[in-house]
Amino acid sequence: MTRVAYYVHHHGRGHLRRATLLSTRLAARGCAVTLLGHFVQPPDLAGVAHADIGPDADRPRAGDDPTAGGLLHWAPQGGQFAARMRRLAGWLIQHAPAVLVTDTSVEVTVLGRLLGIPTVVITQPGDRSDAAHRLGFACADAIIAPWPERLYRPDWLAAVGERVVFTGALAEAAPVAARPATPGAVLEVNGAGGSASLFDQAVAPDAGAAQLGAPWLPGTPPSGRVSSRSWRRTVAGPGDWRDDIPAAMVSSEVVVCHAGQNLIAEVAAADRPAIVIPQRRPHGEQAATAAVLDHHGLARALWREPQDWNSVYERALLAPRDWSVWAPPDAVDRALEVIGRWL
Repeated sequence: MTRVAYYVHHHGRGHLRRATLLSTRLAARGCAVTLLGHFVQPPDLAGVAHADIGPDADRPRAGDDPTAGGLLHWAPQGGQFAARMRRLAGWLIQHAPAVLVTDTSVEVTVLGRLLGIPTVVITQPGDRSDAAHRLGFACADAIIAPWPERLYRPDWLAAVGERVVFTGALAEAAPVAARPATPGAVLEVNGAGGSASLFDQAVAPDAGAAQLGAPWLPGTPPSGRVSSRSWRRTVAGPGDWRDDIPAAMVSSEVVVCHAGQNLIAEVAAADRPAIVIPQRRPHGEQAATAAVLDHHGLARALWREPQDWNSVYERALLAPRDWSVWAPPDAVDRALEVIGRWL
């Protein structure tokens, strides 16, 4: 049985949800998949194992440069990080996987290269032109960009050449196809580890203009239409997290959410109007995603809190959209094809 190692970054739920999607598909194809990372609650997946390599929450020692002069993102000497990397290296040496998928870590990607293991990197939007990312891309055998190339091809991926594959967003199919939404239902998804309000961690109002085009701000609905609909908002997270987010999306008329890749992929699969409030993340990841979605008319990006939410809901509901452009039905298969080159 061919063994696949899959490193999962521990911040937020998105990396693990994407790993769950791809690893279960790989297991169904007969691969022995192991998720590697630090898990608060390890996933219980048929045919998928997990190995906890521990945390990396070190405080660098005096005089220590945890970035090695900017060549790495986080590599403090000694402590939890060193123990974590030793455990990871030991597992990789002992089990000799056919391929290592990293979602995502420059340091783990470099380790895979040093151990002679073919490595597939799942990258993210934003500005990844720094030295550490360039090192990781240079060490990768293939790079999966889970968004459509024709909507977003950042300059920093140009140097990668043919090793990058733009798959489109990766998501399961909607749980109940063609299920009618409940009129006036709004689902707000804050994230399991987020703040009480999406605007607590929102990017600066000028971030959208810096990324692509001008920020979208609420106004009157298209053609002056005003709705008498009674809007009712349900909040998921941070204290009221629910695992049936995709099903809740399908039953809602409008979704309000951050611009994390996995969450946007689930909105696309549910084919729901979305109001996106990008959060502050390293390298401007969510600002870039929100700007692209708004620029191409797939979702409405909000850069500051509106006074009249009802008009914002109405405008999002009436706007045309084609989420299949962002999340094509063959996106997951395309990602599996990339990983499958070494299986």
